[in-house]
Amino acid sequence: MACLFCAGMLGAAEIKMDSLVVGTRSYRDVKVIGANATDLYFTHAEGIANVKLKHLDPALQKQFNYDPKASAEAERRQNEEDSRFQGAIVSKALAKADKTARSRKNETRSSNESLVDAISESSLIGKTIPPLKFESWTAEPPPLKDKAVMVYFWAPWSIPCRRANAGVMGLQKTMGERMAVIGVATKTDLEGDIASEMKPDIATALDAGGKFTASMAVTSIPTVLVIDRAGKVRYQGHPAALTEANLEQLLALPQE
Repeated sequence: MACLFCAGMLGAAEIKMDSLVVGTRSYRDVKVIGANATDLYFTHAEGIANVKLKHLDPALQKQFNYDPKASAEAERRQNEEDSRFQGAIVSKALAKADKTARSRKNETRSSNESLVDAISESSLIGKTIPPLKFESWTAEPPPLKDKAVMVYFWAPWSIPCRRANAGVMGLQKTMGERMAVIGVATKTDLEGDIASEMKPDIATALDAGGKFTASMAVTSIPTVLVIDRAGKVRYQGHPAALTEANLEQLLALPQE
């Protein structure tokens, strides 16, 4: 608007009118300060205003070089620019609202009690899984009824798993009354001398073909799942992050 106004500023002698009537509105002590293809700009007794040239009487329209076609085209362009500007404002407002909503949603997904937070639908955090059932074990499995369960996915060939074994066995010892600890590995991985040498003292279920491991979205080892008594996964990740204190905190969460 400012550009259109400046381009049409009147350079001739100052134009004054005792009054200007446009439709039902009357202005007093009018002093014209500029015009463009669509509008007349002026001061008056009560301030500053502008009116459309197309609303003036024919004599005034002629005085200010009103061209209906040029005016209509200029108004069309201005409306398009206004529409684009308003669209940009709306888009910016929507983007800001969406960002705020996503931020608030993310905040509700996390809490002080969380050790890890899910960032994809494949995560098991907060999901309830079916009861654990395996056909074969390396040793007598611990009772799982009415207990939380830590499922330890491991393999004897994995050096990180060898480093994690002692910590998992330590948690089995300190949390045994409230939480059962079981291992999961494939039969192939448990065959050979290395398995007998590196095997932790934990009853391990044989996962035929790795099907259970895949269904639990395990893509690296060592990985543990901490499952509460209601079957909901409270933790999924590396066992090194777990301590007796934060396990107690996880298991104290409401059982849903």
